[in-house]
Amino acid sequence: YFNFDEDQGNLSIRWFKPLYKKHFQITSFYIYNNLIDSIKSFNKKFLKRKNCSIIYDRFFNYTLTTSQPCAGSDYIAFKNLKKFEKNLNLEIKKNLKIKFHPKDHFNMMNVQNIFARYKINDKNIINTYKKSRIIICFYPETTFSEALSHNIPTILFIPKGIYKLHNETKEILSNLKKSKIFFDDPKKMALHLNKIWHNPIKWWNSTQTINSKNLIKKDILGIKKGVTLIERWNYLLNKILR
Repeated sequence: YFNFDEDQGNLSIRWFKPLYKKHFQITSFYIYNNLIDSIKSFNKKFLKRKNCSIIYDRFFNYTLTTSQPCAGSDYIAFKNLKKFEKNLNLEIKKNLKIKFHPKDHFNMMNVQNIFARYKINDKNIINTYKKSRIIICFYPETTFSEALSHNIPTILFIPKGIYKLHNETKEILSNLKKSKIFFDDPKKMALHLNKIWHNPIKWWNSTQTINSKNLIKKDILGIKKGVTLIERWNYLLNKILR
């Protein structure tokens, strides 16, 4: 926002595809290595997992960044979570888990108490990934990328009017919406989940979904075909040191 990074720095390193001349796209070794390992190990044993895990957003009573939800947005998020839960079938509700932020001990709607029966107490989010049949991220940040890197069927939910998204994301989100990786309506998301729950792999490995995942890898995660991450970092460091 306000091009602060671009105005103050010589180079801005990020996962997302370059939007300005000073941007350099590169992913982390954690994401890169997970993608390589998960492709090798993905198999039908995955269906033994039972949890439908929600990674819930963290809300603040004060603003830290211009794109971050705060104050009244918490009420909107609560309504969306409630509507989503209401439209899930009974089997999924029995396996529903919600991962709240470990530092988020208080919010205006007291969501953790209202949904206490679904609460995940383990603070290690990696353990949540490993136990999940499907992951639903209620915000467009690192956890969505991490879940995808583990090759777990993942859905991104972004309600309208809360996050300030760059115009460049519109085309990507439109693609993800068609493949049902992205939703902005909690009821439609729940109905999709009801439909795919018994075999999410069929949806996750469909041609349309794979094409969307490849778009995510290229434009959002910075995974380049035919180029290793070591090569990308070597190029970047040489570029900086020149």
